[in-house]
Amino acid sequence: QKVYRDSTLNLNQLGELINVPVYKISKALTQNFGKTFPEFINYYRVSEVKEKLVSSNYDNLTIEALAFDSGFNTPSSFYNAFKKEFGITPKKYQKLALLEESEMIS
Repeated sequence: QKVYRDSTLNLNQLGELINVPVYKISKALTQNFGKTFPEFINYYRVSEVKEKLVSSNYDNLTIEALAFDSGFNTPSSFYNAFKKEFGITPKKYQKLALLEESEMIS
């Protein structure tokens, strides 16, 4: 269902959606993934954008548009989350991935 795309999603709403107490969700995220709820949700959001950055299906969209579509409220929150998760900016990732792809074709 990609509920992570909902920019207003919070831990309480997720708990209600899946009928699990908030404390159990928090504990499971920390123990199994080493992430807080916002970090966990942002991981899914930036991963979705990461895939789209190298897909020709999304060439007509800006990086910011992809970020908003994936659930981020501001470009700065997206850029911070992307860099935190992958260690580089989205633009640099896109350039490196496309360069690697063109080298594989050659």
